[in-house]
Amino acid sequence: MEHKLLGWFLLLLAARQGVAAEECSAAPVFTPDALNLVAAGFRQFGRGGGVKNIDVTQIEVTWKPFLMVENPACLDKTQFSLEMKAGAAADWVLANQSPKEMGGGKYRWTLDVMPCHDHYLRLGVGGGAVLELPKPVVAATEEDIINSKFRPQPPKNLAVKNLADGSVSVSWTPSDCAREYYFYYTEQGTGTLDTHSKMVDGSDGGSTFIMKELKPCRDYELTAAASVRGEDLIGAEETTSFSTPPDMAAAEKLEPIVTAEASSMKVTWIAYDVLSCVNSYEVSVCQEGKA
Repeated sequence: MEHKLLGWFLLLLAARQGVAAEECSAAPVFTPDALNLVAAGFRQFGRGGGVKNIDVTQIEVTWKPFLMVENPACLDKTQFSLEMKAGAAADWVLANQSPKEMGGGKYRWTLDVMPCHDHYLRLGVGGGAVLELPKPVVAATEEDIINSKFRPQPPKNLAVKNLADGSVSVSWTPSDCAREYYFYYTEQGTGTLDTHSKMVDGSDGGSTFIMKELKPCRDYELTAAASVRGEDLIGAEETTSFSTPPDMAAAEKLEPIVTAEASSMKVTWIAYDVLSCVNSYEVSVCQEGKA
């Protein structure tokens, strides 16, 4: 009798395993109301039931995947995925971390974002099943961005081009979410830290400005930073160096001193400070009365 019971138990176990294998042979499929179990928005925090603070530098996505598919027994949480894109025309980017298990079948992702963009989201459970949220997490307001103490990345690809009359053109690649750019430039080799500053309005997408009244033949260091609003919220800095050319018009005012010798002559002059970076001069000597 004991052997018969054991045989029936093994047969029943094998049958159940066969059913499970048959059920899991199909890829997971989201239920029609799966979206009702997904929530996405900027991270909120606070104590008790009072007013929540909002951190617009992070988006939280919570969901209950095992209640969102037709065949939850086949789910493998190692295959849970989240993709995001910053803007409708951007490319989807796969989140590089796994969701945190919160208990009660709930999971949560916390993602760092640029708050001035709309962020589109889609979830995956493996087997090709993808659930795209119909609406993005809409970009934060400027006030919310400022209140979150967000600091933009520095402007990249700083480029300085010498112009005429002691001026240079400065250009850069704009920073995400920046509305203002701050530039600090210092003349090098003077033994002082006399730093000049300039704020450039970048709210219209502008990415160039003209620095004027620079000294000829000087080395300068230029530091740039970006902010949403105000110098107290600038982010990291980007630094470059540049040199200004000589004032060639001053060369016409040089007063050479000619010292004649028996079969030669010596020509000397005092180079102006604005010509101190000139490495060589071309001197022409003409015999008086001859072309």
